[in-house]
Amino acid sequence: MPKLYTDILIVTATKVESKYVLSTFRQAEKFTAQPRDIDNRIFFDLGAINGVRVFLVQSEIGAGGLGASLQTVQKGIEALSPSAVIMTGIAFGIDENSQHIGDILIAQQIRPYEPQRVGTPPNQRERILRGDKPHVSPWLLNRMKMADLSWEGPRVQFGVILTGEKLIDNQIFRDSLLEYEPEAIGGEMEGAGLYAACQDKKVDWILVKAICDWANGNKTQDKENRQILAAKSAADFVLHSVKFAPFRIPTNPNQPEEIVLGKIPSEEIKIRRLPDEIPADELAENAKRLAVKLQSESTGIIAVYENLDMCAQDMQNEFEKAKNVRLLLQIGRRELGDGKSSLFWSGSKLKTKPDEKIQVLRASAKSPFLSEERARKRGGTTVTRWRKHLQDLHDEIVYLHDDCHVQIEEEEHCEPFLWRIFLFDDIAYVSGYIFRREVDSKCVVYKFRQGGNSLYSVFDKYFRYLWLKYSPTSIKKDEIELWQDFE
Repeated sequence: MPKLYTDILIVTATKVESKYVLSTFRQAEKFTAQPRDIDNRIFFDLGAINGVRVFLVQSEIGAGGLGASLQTVQKGIEALSPSAVIMTGIAFGIDENSQHIGDILIAQQIRPYEPQRVGTPPNQRERILRGDKPHVSPWLLNRMKMADLSWEGPRVQFGVILTGEKLIDNQIFRDSLLEYEPEAIGGEMEGAGLYAACQDKKVDWILVKAICDWANGNKTQDKENRQILAAKSAADFVLHSVKFAPFRIPTNPNQPEEIVLGKIPSEEIKIRRLPDEIPADELAENAKRLAVKLQSESTGIIAVYENLDMCAQDMQNEFEKAKNVRLLLQIGRRELGDGKSSLFWSGSKLKTKPDEKIQVLRASAKSPFLSEERARKRGGTTVTRWRKHLQDLHDEIVYLHDDCHVQIEEEEHCEPFLWRIFLFDDIAYVSGYIFRREVDSKCVVYKFRQGGNSLYSVFDKYFRYLWLKYSPTSIKKDEIELWQDFE
């Protein structure tokens, strides 16, 4: 599987923190996070937001234990090469008079309190905090401060945040830490691991958390509601900080040279129909670079796959969830026509509810693009074999409709081999026919989400146009007149 990259990696440490990151981003972007198993660790792909790719990972509580923030952030950087890591979640406050539950605390510096020198009074101070007091990344801090100017949620406070391995619920101990760091605005448990992992790999980082208690012996008081309020406040602000202004992320040297800010250098890259002599890996790389360049809310591209095999599982998941499925195919052998080994055969048999519908628009046996001359040029196949595959596909659609009671219908088209389009509710997968052979393994697949000026609408319109054009029950019109009906 090809290496994935992200611009921003969000890190949480508890279930409630993760739940509210997932729900906040889902509600705002209308995109359900996709779990990814990378190097035996689950990451959630939150999609492209304001032109940048965002992933989420959850660590164990604390900084130094097995699976805690140090190890989790290290593995996240190795797996995804993020340009920035944002840790978000819940924290304790230190002043009930001036702070409130749900207030957001953003680190300018963190103060690890575990490294200490313990002396013997009266000739020595009993305890002295040792070690660094690191600053967060300047450009991330600046972005958070500018985002606060347009923020209409809970109060945001910037300052020093205490961090250590102890789950503090003792006011005497909390206040003793304030004696050593009187500027502290709150405390938490994962920041030291975040800092150490990012500093080692030279990745920018920041800590954004919200107050859920006061570490004063009353941590269990209304604990669940307070943690929900804090986790939601922090997640809301992180999303706001990503969306409020265009992103210009500094280059991460761990990412491929062409990927900068979700874009590429300014040279013109054109993807067009190329001869088969162009190496497949070169074409795939160029197409992927172009997709990264275009990936933004205005295009609707949320993922790019090197070929059909790479996105097969993702497509099957979308197919099984969708109520409205539309497939623009040619032969259709890979998608439905090979029985149980095809992409959507098993899932199709389960779509028996009245509100679930499948439309298949596939090549006609009379298509001029399935001629004897074309078969000779392509080599390795015959018109007879093509026609057999088309008949097999038709027979399977009839079987699904008549025997399995699936709401499925088909139409035949005579269009050239330009696009293969898969529409699942508000998601589209699109792949161009750039090569004559081995299209499944050579051609890049783009995933679009509906919304705004997304190119999803173009492929949706194209499918509806072709369906009407070839439907025997539609009123036949001149093609120009028919297309004008859609504009």
